[in-house]
Amino acid sequence: ALDSELSIAWTLEIETQSGPPGRGRGRGGRGEEQLTLRAYDFDGARLMSFSLDQDWASELSALKVEPGFGGRIWLQGRDAVHVFDVDSGVRASDYPVGAKIKDITLDPESTSLYVATADALHVIDRDGQAHAIAQPDLAADESLSYLAWDQDSETLWLASNQRILFLQQDQVYQSFQPPGVGSVRGIAPDGEGGIWLARPAWLTRYSAGGAELTSLQPFAGYPGAGGTRGLTSDGRDKTVWPHSRRHVRQFDGAGVAGNEAAITGMSGEMLTSVLFTDRVPPEIEIASPAEGSYHNDPSVPVQIDWYDIGTGVDEGTLHLELNALTWEPECYFDLDGAECLPSDALEDGEYTLNATVEDFSGNESETASVSFMIDTVSPSVMIESPADGEISNDARYPIGIAWTDAGSGVDSDTVEWQRNDSPWPVDCSGDTEGADCMPRADLPDGEHTLAVRV
Repeated sequence: ALDSELSIAWTLEIETQSGPPGRGRGRGGRGEEQLTLRAYDFDGARLMSFSLDQDWASELSALKVEPGFGGRIWLQGRDAVHVFDVDSGVRASDYPVGAKIKDITLDPESTSLYVATADALHVIDRDGQAHAIAQPDLAADESLSYLAWDQDSETLWLASNQRILFLQQDQVYQSFQPPGVGSVRGIAPDGEGGIWLARPAWLTRYSAGGAELTSLQPFAGYPGAGGTRGLTSDGRDKTVWPHSRRHVRQFDGAGVAGNEAAITGMSGEMLTSVLFTDRVPPEIEIASPAEGSYHNDPSVPVQIDWYDIGTGVDEGTLHLELNALTWEPECYFDLDGAECLPSDALEDGEYTLNATVEDFSGNESETASVSFMIDTVSPSVMIESPADGEISNDARYPIGIAWTDAGSGVDSDTVEWQRNDSPWPVDCSGDTEGADCMPRADLPDGEHTLAVRV
């Protein structure tokens, strides 16, 4: 099962550990079975691992995951649902249904799990507590087989061996009877209020009123495919993904084929599939220039950092605006961001730079923004006192300087003095217009040439 919010894959793994003859043997003469619940990131790194009750090894058949940190995991057993808490790493509760479970489906928004047995429907919350729900009026020889939750329309779909049913917020069941419903191998919402039905050779899309909208043979011409084994759908782009033993294909609502893949390099057959839908936008930051910084370089470099937990950042979607106008500098990309240099030198002045980027699923980041100033014109400074050529009998004559700057302003801490072409220690107290300075030591008699810079 996938946690799309965190881009984590959860697996149930059963490992058989052999031991000495006659000791530690499991059922059927096999070694002891170790049942483990594990989480992996998309690079294959193991993130979490929890040992589960070994009695579950022969009965657990499906997982459903509540998205996000601190979530719950629902484990489908033979006749009970076990709720596992990720934070504490322990089983939180059990919900026995008293009959063999046919299918489960999760409403991630309300964190409600729907559970179908052959003749009843149950709904439980993340704490394993049951809630009332309308029951389908089934015929004596009718039994439920599959469930599917449509998040967009908040509709619960059910497949029985005789018809397709759906339940909406009015808690009134509606149904229709498509041909071949008894051979259905899976159902999935179409994202437009209808439902996809997978049968061994055919994939058919129906409206809620039972009208056939699309019908196709997804694996015709694929030797050894064995027909459709299951399917999943993407409500965002309204596509469906059926899979056979070794192939996965994608179709839109009209039956037009899109992506496809052959699963190679592994033994056995594909049993199930789950669609990863990346709905988490990337994060972006303008690392430099810093907010409120000043620069005397009209080609100041821009460093942009980004991160995405899902499908990755699509560098081609980087959009920059400088003072609300699209800006296209020369950018050099790597996995973690981009370094951009202005194609033309920036004029002196204040600038606000905005940046956004999308991931490969089309999720757009929030806007990163910084303000900075380009100032390439040096300030003007003059010594107001003593006057040029003045004669004084004060060995520690107070000095006054005035300055102006049309750009970023004068930094009064940068005042540097020289006397007779050598550094001269002087203490200054400045403001926006100038500074009053006092030598730290008496001047010797004689002529002195003073110079100052800021």
